[in-house]
Amino acid sequence: MKKILTILTLLLFFANIKSFSQTINLSADSVTALLCKKWEVSYVITGNTKIEKPSDMGNISYEFSKDKTFVLTSDKDKIKGTWLYDPKLKSIKLAVGKEMNMSISSLKKTEFIVIASPANAAPDSEKLKLVCTAKAG
Repeated sequence: MKKILTILTLLLFFANIKSFSQTINLSADSVTALLCKKWEVSYVITGNTKIEKPSDMGNISYEFSKDKTFVLTSDKDKIKGTWLYDPKLKSIKLAVGKEMNMSISSLKKTEFIVIASPANAAPDSEKLKLVCTAKAG
């Protein structure tokens, strides 16, 4: 199970995102205030299946900064990226490298959801959703 979650998470890093409907209807200042803190991946959803993070699996976390950068950290990797909020499109895109390859579909005070589709996946394939919760402290 640990290997499955690790593979799913790594797929998100190198995913290719098409447009998704967004539910973020906030001002740019509000997005920055809500997003810029530490978050931890709680579970993954693929299709209608919720995959809980095993207790022996290390932490996978995001830390967003006001300078529009983020760091995605796992026990073995630390990946830097950038984020961009477009208030007209009501979307937050996450980029690792030059590609916008992840999208935040929902942002709340204590939770956000990252959506990704595995690279080279068929258009009708299931999207992966990482559900992240705010870290205490």
